[in-house]
Amino acid sequence: MNLVLKESDILRLEKSLDRMLISSGAHCALLIDQSGQLIASSGDPSNLDVVAISALTAANFGATAEIARLLGEDEFSLLFHKGKKENVH
Repeated sequence: MNLVLKESDILRLEKSLDRMLISSGAHCALLIDQSGQLIASSGDPSNLDVVAISALTAANFGATAEIARLLGEDEFSLLFHKGKKENVH
């Protein structure tokens, strides 16, 4: 499926990510499609390799979906990685 977003769509997505950042206390939020393409972002990703994070997160999502399927689940509702300093949700 091809997704075409206008600039106004991106601005609305970024506003939503801004609100999520405020309520979550996160440093950065990235909206990534299933192929690993960055759609929108909010916060300060300056210390991140956003291209690599996007690609690896998409691959991780795909692998997790396949694990769920192999275990007889439709999907896993949560994908979370917790580190000493940073987390991915």
